[in-house]
Amino acid sequence: GFRALDSGEVDVLAGGRVTLEADVNGFTFSIPYYYSPEHPTVQYALHLKLPVGAIAMVTREDDSQWSDFVFWVVAGTFIAEENSITQAASQDMVDAPGFGPSFVNTHRHAIGAVGNYGEIYKRSLETILQRGGRNLLNTNPLPHHF
Repeated sequence: GFRALDSGEVDVLAGGRVTLEADVNGFTFSIPYYYSPEHPTVQYALHLKLPVGAIAMVTREDDSQWSDFVFWVVAGTFIAEENSITQAASQDMVDAPGFGPSFVNTHRHAIGAVGNYGEIYKRSLETILQRGGRNLLNTNPLPHHF
């Protein structure tokens, strides 16, 4: 996975474990989309806590525009769930003008293709691991999944 990404054979790696080592070695992570319930965090430095077992999309650090794009597509799945926008209602997603006129409908297309975070989790993981803990959306007034 990481070797193929590093060599340019692939542009994005799904299911990459978030590690400080990979981050330092030239990779960028999206918002983690899965947290292992067994390992909440590990202290790496005085104030840096990194989720162990967190899984995210991974891109190469040398292409910041692509990394940002992947980050916001993943974030869009959380935004859709927070706003109760399902795959069937993907046309209700807001525009995403940050990447130019050709990509304004990015969130609509992504949610239309795979659904919101809850739909993805239910389809992909819920039969193996019931959703709970850090894999639930944050219900604080300022919504953040992480």
